[in-house]
Amino acid sequence: MRNTPALCNVLKKYLTYAAILSVLLGAAYITHEIRKMNAAARHPAPAAAPASATVAGETFVKPVSSGLMNSPQLAWILREKVALDIIERMVTGGPELEAYNKRVREDNVIAAAIEYKESDMISATRLVEDMKGDITRDAVMETITLAMPVKAMSDPKVGAIWKAQKFLSLLGYYPGAINGEANDGTVSAAKMYELRSDAPITGNVDEKLAETLTEAWIARNTPAYISISAGM
Repeated sequence: MRNTPALCNVLKKYLTYAAILSVLLGAAYITHEIRKMNAAARHPAPAAAPASATVAGETFVKPVSSGLMNSPQLAWILREKVALDIIERMVTGGPELEAYNKRVREDNVIAAAIEYKESDMISATRLVEDMKGDITRDAVMETITLAMPVKAMSDPKVGAIWKAQKFLSLLGYYPGAINGEANDGTVSAAKMYELRSDAPITGNVDEKLAETLTEAWIARNTPAYISISAGM
């Protein structure tokens, strides 16, 4: 019985070590999960081409395999070609480029050996022709969502500047960094765009300018027409 206090002290020591170890492991796990969430926020998973999509009330259905396709499936292929052409003009790298490359690979597999009736292709072409403006706008918004950094997404003011810089760059007015900071180069580019657009020259880099630039780029890049040869 003389050793009982010593044994108790040893047990207390090991229980203390076990409690400390448990706390450390728990903290390490929480830190790991936080880092995973932050990484996911900075680099969202690339979006695959949807199995179906609705544009202005019209439905496009993704083909499950090559072969004879109906009009909604052909419209899906033509819609993807238009969307990917728009996305290609916008991507500069990062998640949006990864998403673009993935969709190109998927579409190439589907479109490799298709069969269709001429009447179905004509119907699909007419549908995509009617929807080309909406398809272009959707592709632009999708790319912006993938490309915009977390800070710009969480702060409307920074987001507006970032988007204005993006489209000033795409329109050929701004060669600088797209970082959401209204520097002198951004203001000068905005004034130059306003001058050439016969708009009041303010140099204000805000949401209004960002939306104006977005619409200007969409108008310039919406396909003039949809052709079967160009689409396929």
